[in-house]
Amino acid sequence: MNSIYSNLMRAYDNGITLRESIGSETLSYIQLAVYELNKARVSQSPLIELQKVMDNILAFWGIEDDPAFS
Repeated sequence: MNSIYSNLMRAYDNGITLRESIGSETLSYIQLAVYELNKARVSQSPLIELQKVMDNILAFWGIEDDPAFS
């Protein structure tokens, strides 16, 4: 999980830098993924939180690829 966490944090840091280009709503999906990953570390059932991490990452890519939000 440390590898996933460090990559999400790098993506978040890069997103902060690119916030004007990608928008705050798009960046929020990365932030939500980080929050869910932190919850998975202490959860009794981490697979549920990890599914939410995946959902947020996919939502990030979906909104980034959507021309309406570009």
